[in-house]
Amino acid sequence: WKVSRENNRITNSLDETEFEFSKEWFFGAVQSPWPADKTITVKLTRYLEYPKAEGSGTETAEDPGYQKTLVLGANGEKEPKSELSISCDEPADHTVTFTIDKLPKYGTIDGHAGIWVYQVEEVNIGDKTVSESGFGVTYSGLDGKATVAKNGETITNTQWGAALPSTGSMGTKPIYAAGLFLVLSGLLGLTLQRRKESRYPRKQF
Repeated sequence: WKVSRENNRITNSLDETEFEFSKEWFFGAVQSPWPADKTITVKLTRYLEYPKAEGSGTETAEDPGYQKTLVLGANGEKEPKSELSISCDEPADHTVTFTIDKLPKYGTIDGHAGIWVYQVEEVNIGDKTVSESGFGVTYSGLDGKATVAKNGETITNTQWGAALPSTGSMGTKPIYAAGLFLVLSGLLGLTLQRRKESRYPRKQF
């Protein structure tokens, strides 16, 4: 709680914080704008970080009763919407940043008082789980080995082997077809030559 004094009046108000994370899409090695037909579902959880009873450092405790399911798109939260205050911003590099504000900053668990640490995990892309979606997912924390995104971190979805958009040209198909024709013609000629030699062996002088 935050205590403020004004005109001999004491006010206790819940101290708040904000949580921010970013989202990137890659098709192969190329970063893409948010696909128009895609939403993601993330699970927002938190844990309490509090000082150790003895010595320096901190300890943590999960808050099992806190879990928010958020459906997000390129322009913000989608239906069904939560009670949270969520905004988003997409800069020129196509990385969409979401900000959740007015979150409680302090709390207690089992008599321990500390600061809430928020994190999100991506669980769905569209109506499919991440593992079924055809996209891989990585989180920027812990040198890419994290399984959740904490404040200021990034969730990246990558689809390898994705077809590049058509440019309207003939492309490489005629070249591949011509190459295949030449290879098959060479194999056919070699086969006929060997049959001819086996049927009419050369005379030894």
